[in-house]
Amino acid sequence: VALVFAAFDGLEEPLPPFAWDFLATPTNRSGEAFDDAAGWLRLRAAGLAGRVGEVAILSLILSDGRTPGPGEALHLGALISALRYAGLEESARALALESLIQAGL
Repeated sequence: VALVFAAFDGLEEPLPPFAWDFLATPTNRSGEAFDDAAGWLRLRAAGLAGRVGEVAILSLILSDGRTPGPGEALHLGALISALRYAGLEESARALALESLIQAGL
């Protein structure tokens, strides 16, 4: 199921909110953890749609409230992109800078 969501997301084809809710439920048939696919895809979709509150909440949930480290480059990129898409450019830049400083770069 997450593969279908990834394909639609990659094509920037919108999915209704209830579809994301289905993928996130513990009883879905995909067997995949929410944060493995659906959470990150939903974050991107929320950013593209400009849903600032949803981007903020999902960013905190998916990052566990911490700045992604050097081994989490894809997660960092997803967080920064979603923040920018949602119009939170300053927060995106701050997160990027914080992660680089934290990594000693």
